[in-house]
Amino acid sequence: MVLVLAFACLAMAAMSLLVLRVRPLRPLPAVQARLEVAGVVCMQSVAVVIPARNEERSLPLLLADIRAQTSVPGQIIVVDDESDDRTDELARRGGAAVVPVPSRLPGWNPKVWALTVGADHAVAQTLVFLDADVRLDPAALAALVADVTRVGGLVSVAPKHSTRTAVEGLSALCNVIAVAGGGPGLQRQSRGAVGSCIAIARADYQRIGGHAGTPGTIVDDLDLAAAAARHGLPVTLRRGAMLVTMRSYPNGLGALVGGWSKNLAAGAARTPPAVALAVGTWIALIVLPIPLLLAHQWGTAAVLWAVVSLHAAWLTHRVGRFNRFVVSVAVPLVAVFTTVLTLRSFALAISGRTVVWKGRRLRPDGVEQPGVEQPRVEQPRVEQPRVEQPRPSTPQQRRSA
Repeated sequence: MVLVLAFACLAMAAMSLLVLRVRPLRPLPAVQARLEVAGVVCMQSVAVVIPARNEERSLPLLLADIRAQTSVPGQIIVVDDESDDRTDELARRGGAAVVPVPSRLPGWNPKVWALTVGADHAVAQTLVFLDADVRLDPAALAALVADVTRVGGLVSVAPKHSTRTAVEGLSALCNVIAVAGGGPGLQRQSRGAVGSCIAIARADYQRIGGHAGTPGTIVDDLDLAAAAARHGLPVTLRRGAMLVTMRSYPNGLGALVGGWSKNLAAGAARTPPAVALAVGTWIALIVLPIPLLLAHQWGTAAVLWAVVSLHAAWLTHRVGRFNRFVVSVAVPLVAVFTTVLTLRSFALAISGRTVVWKGRRLRPDGVEQPGVEQPRVEQPRVEQPRVEQPRPSTPQQRRSA
């Protein structure tokens, strides 16, 4: 038992370090006044870009949060990604400028295309990319812009997940892994980003090629962070704490499985070996009480089950609010589910099979499966964006042509 507990302490300490090294985003006292006095930036020079596909439920909440900020950004751009619900109408009603996506160029991931279109329509000095299901505290955007101004480069926030059902708690360990894998570890700067909330100066975004640098990726956030690092820009990942939150999978188990299946394998492939080893060891530790029970080692299994339950409950609270039973007493079963989900993600990536996400079938490279019907508009005459990106055609330009 002594060896088992020593192994447990080592694995838990390593994982705790990886997560806690990702500092939370915190509101700054009188942050907007400080920025304006310093003459560095004001919120009128900030553009918020929101890619939205069938987000009539989530989008109005986010737009209301943006309007309630201590200082409202100068531009709010919603890129309507071929929605067939009321996303367009509700975005306009919420005070956003709505940009319909032109027809995608071959080889582009749908979300990457929408992000590129939105960034191209922004004229502000600082770009903030938000997913439609993100929720913001009134001090969130000012704190985020202050962080970008202070540290420079790319700043990303992993939203604190706010869940309501036990099923949503099945993704708790996946959230911990995402934060641990993207954080700095023992290095000075973070390795990854979370696409739900990213901020970067427009000049830096153009310098690294923007999202267009990897048009076919399924992990646009990780590739954008990698591009920033290659160009010598700092990369910073924060935890959302109470400033940036989200509820990712309110639609049940199918959406949860589809969402993580498209990301886990690609994320693991970009994780440093030492970090991957720490994560894998931690998951193995949480699963270990189950085989110990099957081997009739009742005492060791009971002690270890209690230890991993307490640690998992404490650590998962840093990345979200989950069902307490799921992330404590039942956490070994959640670890088994996480392992199966990871293996499924790798199997899909290796076999080249598609993953259904938001009504689209995406290949492992992030490109939509050919032959799937979707609404189309006339193909714009644009070249594939390079580092200096051309403006994708707008409907007005096509009509005038």
